[in-house]
Amino acid sequence: MKHLLWFGPILFLAAEILLPGGNRNLTERISIIQSNRSSWAWGHVLIIVALFFLLPWLAQVYREGKKANCVIAFIGVFFSAIALMANYAIAVLQLLSFEIVMHLPETASNLLALITQPNLMITVFLPYFGFSLGFSLLALSLWQGRHNWFALFIFLSGIFLNLAGLMQIKLFFIFGSLSLILATYTLIYLLPEQTSLQGRHAKT
Repeated sequence: MKHLLWFGPILFLAAEILLPGGNRNLTERISIIQSNRSSWAWGHVLIIVALFFLLPWLAQVYREGKKANCVIAFIGVFFSAIALMANYAIAVLQLLSFEIVMHLPETASNLLALITQPNLMITVFLPYFGFSLGFSLLALSLWQGRHNWFALFIFLSGIFLNLAGLMQIKLFFIFGSLSLILATYTLIYLLPEQTSLQGRHAKT
């Protein structure tokens, strides 16, 4: 059953590799979408599917973290879940706006100009802060449980995804995705072995 946990991180990495690089400039962003129609559309489809699978993945991370510190792990999974669901909504909206960008670029430009006003941009970027805050707290609970490598990869994924969202740098999205995959490997293969060794030491 735990092998199903691979789906979310792997699909997320595939999406980030497929998607074209982002840009904070409105004109450049519309041009990128128009020049990369298929990869932009399919990339967001993969993100939507990946985020769906990342919710049970997150629940499994929480189960490990709460063994050491239930309160910190709960706060961490709370902010992380909000970040995942908010990014799911953003991905759906971007996919729905695809036709507008393709056939009504002037309308798309006006809409983007509206939503990129400073007060609205704070709301748009809040989910990315949820990744860094939530994943950092989960990493702290895992570190307290002496799962150091697991904690490190969870922490790095949150930081990279936060920076990637704020700066729209594709490489950071890929690094964040790779960190998720390394965290999953640790969760499935290394963590049970470590837990078994700790149990043996406790008996002796």
